[in-house]
Amino acid sequence: GVVDNYLPFSYGKIIVKHNLGQKLFAHITYKDEQKSNEFITCDINIVDEKGLILVEVKKFAMKLISKKLATGIKERKGEKYSINKFVEYKKILEQTKNVAKNNILESGIARQEGQQIFDKIIENCMKPQIIVSTKDVKEAIKEANYMNQNNVSDLLGEVAITKEKHARPELKSEYISAKNNTEKKIVNIWEDILGIEPIGIFDDFFELGGDSLLLVQLHSKLKEAFDTDIAAIDLYKYTTISLLAKNLNKNSEESKLQFEEISERVNKQRDKMKDRRQRMRKKRGGK
Repeated sequence: GVVDNYLPFSYGKIIVKHNLGQKLFAHITYKDEQKSNEFITCDINIVDEKGLILVEVKKFAMKLISKKLATGIKERKGEKYSINKFVEYKKILEQTKNVAKNNILESGIARQEGQQIFDKIIENCMKPQIIVSTKDVKEAIKEANYMNQNNVSDLLGEVAITKEKHARPELKSEYISAKNNTEKKIVNIWEDILGIEPIGIFDDFFELGGDSLLLVQLHSKLKEAFDTDIAAIDLYKYTTISLLAKNLNKNSEESKLQFEEISERVNKQRDKMKDRRQRMRKKRGGK
């Protein structure tokens, strides 16, 4: 039969529990929620020979790709990244503007060095966040502060002014405006990303011209605007503002209820401790 080709698309969370050993196995649990074969979502447990879970990968998603694209990737798989190619890319970069000032290749690390560092991190380090840098991190961040470089802010301002929004196209859905703050915030994000105005809460993201790349932008903007851990793959299920807003509000309400439940338990425990102390005082006074 025909074998489909998939590429990694996104993941929800990675939990590292133990150091990786020499021999590893993967236990994959596929989700039942997928309605088409365009995306496959699963949880992956990486285990050792004894079955001990070393790493948990939650909501790992893969996207179906065309046969042509898959063939191209396979053909490039055996390519060697030679020093000649490195020199060629270096020459190209040196011809670009401002490269002499911030030469990425001069301050970078070689491929072999990167592999060795990665191996050491995986083998010995259990820290949740790691930064690998050939220079002082603060200095590197300062140098990468492109927003404050000459003419960049002015250029971005001009782009924002000249960026025109197109009228809403003819769709199957009737235009219905946003009714609450959550829907209004999402509408603004969609209109900015898609360049369309106005957008209704029942309009479909993909019918408006959205694609996978714009979906990644949408995911990033949503995480900035809302306190949410929604996965990028989930946006394929919530393709209207109405559905997306309900999901975000639902998660927010669940978090609120969990907080209230914990707070209530804490208050009850505090009241019990208070009563206990009062009883102890009475007993001591009676003596």
